Amino acid sequence: MASLISFVAGFVIYARYQVTIFDLPAPVAAGLLYAVVVGAAALLTAIFLPRLRFMVEAMAFGRLIYAGLSHEFPEFGTLMASSPFYSATAVVAGGILCGRVLYGTNEKHALRSHASMAWAETFTRWIDDTQGRARDALYPVAPMPLSIPAAIRPGRAIRD
Repeated sequence: MASLISFVAGFVIYARYQVTIFDLPAPVAAGLLYAVVVGAAALLTAIFLPRLRFMVEAMAFGRLIYAGLSHEFPEFGTLMASSPFYSATAVVAGGILCGRVLYGTNEKHALRSHASMAWAETFTRWIDDTQGRARDALYPVAPMPLSIPAAIRPGRAIRD
C-alpha cells in the first residue's frame, strides 16, 4: 500500500514536467522510483523494526499530502525543491502527524478501528509470532530471545 501511495505522490510532484527519462514520462519515472525505494524501505522496516511498520504508510500519506500541496501551490513546491532540509522536514512532520492520527496510542483520539487494525495485522502477524516459527524461518542457526522483558519493551507506557 505504501508503494502505491508513494507512486501517486511521485507522479503528482512531477506531473508538470514534460521531459522523458529512459523513454518514460518524468511523472511515471519518478513514481516508479518512489515506489521501489519506499517498497524496499517498507520491507526492511517490517523485518528489522516491526513496531514501526505502520509508520511506513503514515509517511507515505505525509508524502502524498506534500505532493498535493506542491502541485496545488507551485511557489510552495519551488521552495521545497530548493531545500532538501525543508522538503524532508515537511514529509517527516506530515508522516508523524498522519501516524498519530491514524495509529495514535490514545484510543479516544485515534481514527483507527479494531477491524482495520486486524485487517492490517493479517499481513504482518508473522513478525509478532511469539511461538518462534517466523524467527526459526528467518534465523535458523542463531537463537534469538523469545521476548523482550516487559520493563524495557519499547513503546510501553509507564503506569502508576
